[in-house]
Amino acid sequence: MPSRSTTGRSTGTIHSRWSSGSNGLTGKFRWVLDIGTARFSAGAQFLGYIGSCIDITERKATEEALADLSGQLIRARENECARIARELHDDLNQRMAMISIDLDQLCQTTQDVKLQLQLQGIVRQAREVSTEIHRISYDLHPSKLAQLGLVAAVKSLCGDLRKTHELVIEFLHEGIPLSLPVEISLCLYRIVQECLHNIIKHSGAEAARVELIGTDNEVRLRVSDSGIGFDIGSQTLKKGLGLISMRERLRLVGGTVSIDSRPSKGTQVYAKVPFRRRAKDFGVDVNGDKTRAAGN
Repeated sequence: MPSRSTTGRSTGTIHSRWSSGSNGLTGKFRWVLDIGTARFSAGAQFLGYIGSCIDITERKATEEALADLSGQLIRARENECARIARELHDDLNQRMAMISIDLDQLCQTTQDVKLQLQLQGIVRQAREVSTEIHRISYDLHPSKLAQLGLVAAVKSLCGDLRKTHELVIEFLHEGIPLSLPVEISLCLYRIVQECLHNIIKHSGAEAARVELIGTDNEVRLRVSDSGIGFDIGSQTLKKGLGLISMRERLRLVGGTVSIDSRPSKGTQVYAKVPFRRRAKDFGVDVNGDKTRAAGN
């Protein structure tokens, strides 16, 4: 028999949703939404139920297909970002480095002072372009995440954003193991990245706080700011690609996200991902059990 959960209310109405299909003559399971109302006599004697059942199998199948498609799109995006990042770093950035060297050598060989000044300016521009290519490559696929782990990657991100946008970011972490699966690390890193970019673009805050806490059963993330905040009930927010992307990324790793914000009261984003530590992971963290960083 399929199982279901029911909740009764003092009004006598009972809402029941089947958690598995009912086995019909075809031998296939169906998803059913069951809504009923309890009937009572004038003396409060229970007489039975009156209600209806709606077959929602097709809706459930559509929801599952959309969820699978969304997950595939996120994985495809990450794979494409990694490919582009490798090409930028291994090909384009190397070419820019060679151009800078050649221009520098040409500058040293010429005796024309005016030409030297022009070449020096071009060399500076080439180095700036090379630095920007490196930044874009890292944003697309943070190499530190795979090499040094989530804590080091987030600390580096906070430091970079502080330098480029003059945003003071306090970063705290505790109990985050180095053995965190790559899909969880990437998910949480992308959420931190999205939250901090939103703070820079929209909040008007001068400071932000990122917290990563590891427990025996899960990893918790909180990103907060003291900016202008926003209305949680806004339809624009609910349909925003950033929030949709965060929710979908967390769904793929079994996590959840919630947002607490009010106009002029700042914003806090909470995320949780289930993760059971292995025995050898206990007490393992980067730079000790508890670390506070100011984003540098």
